[in-house]
Amino acid sequence: MLGAAEPGPVAVVLGAAASEIQARVALTGALVVVAEDWEEGQAASLRAGVAALPGVSAVVVTLGDQPFITAAAIDAVVGARREGCDAVRATYAGTPGHPVLLGAALLERVSGLRGDVGARELLHGVGVCEVECGELGDPTDIDTPETLQEVQA
Repeated sequence: MLGAAEPGPVAVVLGAAASEIQARVALTGALVVVAEDWEEGQAASLRAGVAALPGVSAVVVTLGDQPFITAAAIDAVVGARREGCDAVRATYAGTPGHPVLLGAALLERVSGLRGDVGARELLHGVGVCEVECGELGDPTDIDTPETLQEVQA
């Protein structure tokens, strides 16, 4: 087991409508990073976020369109990190999801990601440990106003 570390900085990566989001959402205490090339897709956001956190030994990636991911799920992923785990990924009833912890070896490869791909591309052929988080959070994506209305009902 790797020793528990104090949580580091929290980076929030914004892209489309970054200035509107900053005006409407309290991001107090977070390092706000704007992915200027956000139109490229998820890889641009991941690159921007990791680049803004030099010297960290790991990052935990969560997605802004999954608002029901809980702090408990993040804690479970961080707590499952151990030797041999280049990454730790939450699962929900066995289905991989977020949050995902990327260790230092994978962080070095983030700059090479391109397109609308996230960390999943980095996980092939490396030690990925999984932790069940189904009781700790809900990975539902909220991608449209209609979906938001459905989950609020």
